[in-house]
Amino acid sequence: MIPVYGDSPYIDECIASLLNQTVHSEIFITTRQSSERIKKAAEKYGIKLIVNEKSECIADDWNFAYSIAGTKYVTLAHQDDIYLPGYTESNLLEAESSKDVSIIFTGYKERKDSDISRTNLKLIIKEFLLLPIRIRRKGIAGRFAKNLILRFGCPVCCPTVFFNKENIRNFAFDRKFRINPDWDAWLRLAEENGRFIYNRGKYLEHRIHHGSETAKNIEQRRTEDRLIFKRLWYFPMSLILSSLYSLSYKSFK
Repeated sequence: MIPVYGDSPYIDECIASLLNQTVHSEIFITTRQSSERIKKAAEKYGIKLIVNEKSECIADDWNFAYSIAGTKYVTLAHQDDIYLPGYTESNLLEAESSKDVSIIFTGYKERKDSDISRTNLKLIIKEFLLLPIRIRRKGIAGRFAKNLILRFGCPVCCPTVFFNKENIRNFAFDRKFRINPDWDAWLRLAEENGRFIYNRGKYLEHRIHHGSETAKNIEQRRTEDRLIFKRLWYFPMSLILSSLYSLSYKSFK
């Protein structure tokens, strides 16, 4: 599912990467209001376009796309990103080898214009936060371990997440979060039964650009980060961690 917001200048690259997977998937585009660019892309690639005029926020966009996906597994593909050919096949193999999995997420690279970074300080920090799951080939199922990887920040890259809908029934993103509905969602899933698996391959090129929702709403992100850290830590630790975490915002400048 590709939940599209706005005019989406990179939609063609995203769709082409999904069509280029080594294992075929059903692909749909959902949107609040279809632009001429999106209509042309859907027609060009023969992809069904579904308009949800009731959507008011990013959580609504994602929830609608997730809810109409009729398959056991679903990815909410972000419109700006590029999925490398083995993404679907690799995650399917991981999912079928672990029947209690709730989500699988992969490693990724960052793309700024034509420059692709396999590693930088932010990615190194995220890999460190994922250490409890990196050392477990079959992932982690315990609530403490799942929460641990999320307590110091959100190292789970949302567009890489491969959901097992059968194991996370009644799942939905919280509408009160404009920037962090994903981090909140992973924390809530961590409290439920189900395994988190980290697929270490870098199967995504995550585009960093000034037109993204996160880049345009840094102050909103700062507010929501503080809200989640307050939920996880007592003061002053929550303030210290949110201040340190804000250093990652530099990648959007």
